[in-house]
Amino acid sequence: MDELQLYSPDELKQQYPLTENAIACIRSARETALAILSGHDERLLLIVGPCSIHNTEAALEYAQRLMRLAEEVKDTFFVVMRTFFEKPRTSVGWKGLAYDPHLNGSCDIAAGLALCRSLLVALNTLGLPCATEFLHPLIAPYFSDCISWGSIGARTCQSPIHREFVSGLKMPIGFKNRTDGDIDVAIQGIRLSSLPQRFLSVNSQGRIVQKKSAGNPLPHLVLRGGSGQENYHPAAIQHATHLLTQYNLPPALIVDCSHDNCRRNYQRQEHVFGSLMRQVQEGNRSIRGLMLESFLLNGTQDMLKMQLPPEQEAAIAFGGSLTDPCLGWE
Repeated sequence: MDELQLYSPDELKQQYPLTENAIACIRSARETALAILSGHDERLLLIVGPCSIHNTEAALEYAQRLMRLAEEVKDTFFVVMRTFFEKPRTSVGWKGLAYDPHLNGSCDIAAGLALCRSLLVALNTLGLPCATEFLHPLIAPYFSDCISWGSIGARTCQSPIHREFVSGLKMPIGFKNRTDGDIDVAIQGIRLSSLPQRFLSVNSQGRIVQKKSAGNPLPHLVLRGGSGQENYHPAAIQHATHLLTQYNLPPALIVDCSHDNCRRNYQRQEHVFGSLMRQVQEGNRSIRGLMLESFLLNGTQDMLKMQLPPEQEAAIAFGGSLTDPCLGWE
């Protein structure tokens, strides 16, 4: 078996250190996210951006636009950009920028981690908070200090390793319901990750250590639908809130407008978003945030290539999603 030793998280942090502006952005964003999720700030979290980052220049262009929009809506929403670098795979497919930054199967993880961290430093220095889905606990130490809100995915929400790992993270973490729609598994993840844990981990020098965590500051539930069924309607929101309160957990929900909640039709995200906003306007205080998958162009690169001439393929590759379909900027 071939082995390639990587640099340690500390070594990468020395190469791409957080600026003072970035540190201030992350600290403030984490505090704001906690205030919203705990009900002390009446605004909504709006976690929006590409399904996955495949091109850092395109991500920066999107970020510049998003910053202007965030300023316009700041009285209603606190905007955090999706910066998802790891893609969980039920079957085969591109695994994300952290694993395959050259998009050719070469799996240059060293280059991928450097790209991810350099982008996160740049975005936070601009003043735009970042969100990600944590997939591999060994990768998190390379850039978790740059993240203001994180999630555990539908395929890993019942993993004991991920629940322990979340208990040691310093930003609020959302547990997505399982791919079949089950939310109880995610709620058990919330319960366990809120408590102190002892577990094996990797430290910033890259050494395996026994870690004692204090518990996550505010783990919460993310509803994303499942098995073709939606769970953003009032009855589903009420059911989820009831289960959370049964376990004496904060009734804090983030609802994903994509995935099964939009029936895998990216354009229906607007419909889901509108429905959720009506529920908020009617007094629902359990909905503390929303997620949208959005990029520069509509759909995916493959979808766009079927509609546009070959001479536009460079623009498609730049601004179209490489993975799930996204709402275009307009």
